Amino acid sequence: MQGDGTRRAAPAAGSPGLREATDVLNGEQLRRITSTHRGSTYQHLYAAGCLLRLREAQAQLLRVERDEDVEIVFDDRHLYIQVKTREGNLTWGDVRGAVEQFDGIRAEHTGGRRAGTPWLIVVTNAALGPDLLATTQQAPWPSDVALVGPERPHPAERWLPVPGRDLADLLDWCTAQAERLPFGSLSAATLVWKLAARVQYACTGAHGQEFAAAKLPQLYEQFVEELQAFPQLPGVYRPHDGEPDLTSEGPVRLVVGFSGAGNTTWAAHAATHCPHPVTYFDVAGIPSASVAGALAQELAARHLSQPEAETLPAADGIAVLRAVHARLAQAGTMIAMVVDNVHQLTPDEVRMRLGPCRRPG
Repeated sequence: MQGDGTRRAAPAAGSPGLREATDVLNGEQLRRITSTHRGSTYQHLYAAGCLLRLREAQAQLLRVERDEDVEIVFDDRHLYIQVKTREGNLTWGDVRGAVEQFDGIRAEHTGGRRAGTPWLIVVTNAALGPDLLATTQQAPWPSDVALVGPERPHPAERWLPVPGRDLADLLDWCTAQAERLPFGSLSAATLVWKLAARVQYACTGAHGQEFAAAKLPQLYEQFVEELQAFPQLPGVYRPHDGEPDLTSEGPVRLVVGFSGAGNTTWAAHAATHCPHPVTYFDVAGIPSASVAGALAQELAARHLSQPEAETLPAADGIAVLRAVHARLAQAGTMIAMVVDNVHQLTPDEVRMRLGPCRRPG
């Protein structure tokens, strides 16, 4: 993989260059799209903030996109959290559907079909509008429904993330929480974005939609391990215009450019936002005949258990690479693989040695 040195620097988040797109045909459509993405990112960051404090709160697990945006299960209670972001005030119409749906959820718990005491928590970045305030003051407003905002913490669940007024505020809160965790080789901001990316991936329904509190340390360790192999990112990374995500619908992405253009730095930065486990492999200095075997060993060490790795066939490198790929496919394990300096192999060598790693597509 080689980088493209012709891309221009992108404007920083929150700069006029991102807010004022004067070259679009439909400004209203752009506003709706960006608003939708802001809302989704806010929800994913809020869930990441919950994960960062899940063990401290002594919760069992966190689920996403089930009956509500986020659900948190304790021994004695079950929190159903809906996340609402608005540029203006939050209205009764914004939350009415969630409050009415909660009647059915409450009945499931009362009837013994679900365990624990249920609570509905509406989390918002906005102030409460006059109609919503009036509704909450009328009897009978349910005592198990709470509206939580930047200056309205939950009276009992004080551990919950403080809703920021915007994405920057919420990100700052999450980063401050991540700094308290003992993972010094992984920056707090990277941990937050990796968690948010993993939440986003879980929201698609892929490989389950829940995070067990007991398994979070292993997840953090995985983040550390998969990023250690990448070259160290600079203290300040400035994205270029049009930078792609690390993964795509295609089975292979080829990034081409002059050596030193920033290709590896881009990959290292993109890996911090990738929802899948990432393996970095540099072919520089490795004889072409040894690439397949060395890559198979790297993938097996990172993504297979020791018993699985020990039962791989004693064959040539390409056969072992195919076997590793088959094991991962059987387990439904999706990974992203970055092969650096691939220009040192011929096209035929790339097809022969890296072809077995391609997913169908």
